[in-house]
Amino acid sequence: MTEEYIASEKVYETENLGKLSILDMLDYFEKKGAMRVSDLHIKVGAPPTYRIDGDLVKLKGVTVTPETAKQLIYPLLSDENLQKFTSQYSVDCSYRFASLQFRINVFQENDGICAAIRALSLDIPKIEKIGFPNDVWKDIVNRKQGLVLLTGITGAGKSTTIASLIDRISEKRACRIITIEDPIEYIYRQKYSIISQREVGRDVKSFVDGLRAMLREDPDIIFVGEMPRRRDHIYDAYGRRNRPSGLLHTAHKRCYRHHNTHTRLFPTGQAERSPESALAWTRLHHLPKARAKKRRQRQNCSDGSA
Repeated sequence: MTEEYIASEKVYETENLGKLSILDMLDYFEKKGAMRVSDLHIKVGAPPTYRIDGDLVKLKGVTVTPETAKQLIYPLLSDENLQKFTSQYSVDCSYRFASLQFRINVFQENDGICAAIRALSLDIPKIEKIGFPNDVWKDIVNRKQGLVLLTGITGAGKSTTIASLIDRISEKRACRIITIEDPIEYIYRQKYSIISQREVGRDVKSFVDGLRAMLREDPDIIFVGEMPRRRDHIYDAYGRRNRPSGLLHTAHKRCYRHHNTHTRLFPTGQAERSPESALAWTRLHHLPKARAKKRRQRQNCSDGSA
């Protein structure tokens, strides 16, 4: 169905730039830089709108119609993601264009189809630069087994922190790293390690399917973007292995707390099933609220036009 829509087709009429395609709109991120232009919002009943330096700035053009919204958004979706959107009314995915990776959320709202498109630089920040309050990251990158839960509120920088950790591990050690993400945000360069990234809905049907497949993929380190809810699925990731491995996982802070995370995953009553070798070392790190607060302040909205 997505073959009916072409990303390069110029479908949106502006006052001063002529007709634009969705690729033209993504190219604006490339020209201005992802540090300045962070997001693009496409919504029925309003012009496409960028977030520039934290402020919303509308394109000077006509309002987006339901058909124009489909012409701009659907080319960014695979057939699988379009089917998921049709059945569940929202979908997360990614899109690669030029030197940028885009994280996309498409959802249905009162006026029709909507998309929030965020640009992510392919340059992963150095771990020393992202704001760890201490040197705990050194313990994480040097460990060869165990469970690491990285928690924080929305916007705290969980994805960036995980990317920095994996990138540093890849620089230091020759190991096999496999990730399951929804969607893929940062693209890892192949360094000393071998890294495979799988996106749910594109490369694998679900996190659970991806975890079970990993049993035959010889990973040393696993990154899972979402913790399975069923304990037997978690056990698949840890327990049924010939050797211990490390697992990294992100979660919203409200989901896990220092005092009961391990108990929730492996209760005392099921201690015999807890993979002791894999859980010999468990580390939780909460990202500081200050970073998230600073980001929210920078993204306060104001009206404008481009």
